[in-house]
Amino acid sequence: MDNNEGMIDLGHPVPPQEMGHRRQQSLQDIIKFAFQRPVPPLLEAQRVQAIARFSQLLAMYRAHLPHTAADRYDSAKVVELFHEYALSEVSKDRILRYFLAHIAGVSKEEQDDIDLALTRANTLVPEDQQRSRITEFAEHLHAYFFSALRAGGGATREPSAALSPDRTVQRIGVGNRPPSLKDLVSFRERHRCTISGAFSDDEYQARWKADGADAKDDDGVLFTSFEYVDRRPTETAHIIPHSIGARSGKNEMLVSVTSLNSKISSVRPEELTDVLIQNDSQLAALHLLDMFDPTATALIDGAGIDTPKNAILLASEWHHFFGTFQVYFDKVDNQANTYTVCVTNPNQPIRPLPRTVTFESETIELPSPHLFALHKAVAKIMYLTGAGEYTNHLDRYDSADTIAADGTTNLANLLNLRLFTSPIRAY
Repeated sequence: MDNNEGMIDLGHPVPPQEMGHRRQQSLQDIIKFAFQRPVPPLLEAQRVQAIARFSQLLAMYRAHLPHTAADRYDSAKVVELFHEYALSEVSKDRILRYFLAHIAGVSKEEQDDIDLALTRANTLVPEDQQRSRITEFAEHLHAYFFSALRAGGGATREPSAALSPDRTVQRIGVGNRPPSLKDLVSFRERHRCTISGAFSDDEYQARWKADGADAKDDDGVLFTSFEYVDRRPTETAHIIPHSIGARSGKNEMLVSVTSLNSKISSVRPEELTDVLIQNDSQLAALHLLDMFDPTATALIDGAGIDTPKNAILLASEWHHFFGTFQVYFDKVDNQANTYTVCVTNPNQPIRPLPRTVTFESETIELPSPHLFALHKAVAKIMYLTGAGEYTNHLDRYDSADTIAADGTTNLANLLNLRLFTSPIRAY
């Protein structure tokens, strides 16, 4: 928020009425401060105490708020599963540490003192404040993490820069142009949708135009030998989308919406190439990703988000299902680079799932098993807590430009959803 009267900082959501603005800023500061330096793991005795208090707090919260509205997500379960599904013990320790620091109301300078947080959370904070802070923690996770992933997952924009310059792949790219991300994943996936096997319609038409009846697929089989060629428009699908907070290495620029114009004017023209401008909401999402899974943050840092390890080729309809976490890839034990593609909600089957796919390439990097595991964890949390359906509910409001007259529309989450689906690039 700057000092201009009437100016709203779009980087921070307006908190629900029961939350104070000071507390919202405190939580943001605690998580941001944690992102800026290494965090020591908990000692075993501290971890046991922290888990016990974590469980007690959520049980107390559920006892006072036993029912979840049909169009809301389960706040307690969001917090619980964010810890349970974190991909390492280090991540679980960090979540416990900062959750308890928030409940206890410690300053960001005191947040590494888990014993202080436990003492205050046990004895000094009234239950009504504890419940309010748990609600706020859940709102923060949903608005900045789950909404970010869900909002950016259904569509992918091609980066303008050349990718993987150290890799030379024949027969892809156009003329002297280095291969794009779609070129690379299309070649790796033999121009077929990873899930359905449908052939890329654009590639089919290009080959038919060039070779006529002699046109072949990537395995050398004539198209005319098939009784029917299933072909569909295909798209590059990011496993972890740009909306979570991709960065651009040394030319990175992280700004809030309110300071956008002044920041752009201060950058030399030659530095604007491939600079991703992010608002504070996207930076908050990156902080939470680092808390949940620091390995993933390292994998997609800089240009890493736009490399084949974070991308697959999908037909448009499957891109929607994958990007909205309705399907996920589950690693098959003892089979290299092999996954079962599963439906997140078993009560809503999507044919022909489940099915098994294997990635193979000697020249192009394969999708990261770790990023697939992260995608799966998020899909599970969003389904089990109702967070995915709640984001769909917000999306319907956004599409209809409708705000309920009775004040029940969550404007904070609706605003963040709009921000995450409208990131800004400068070229």
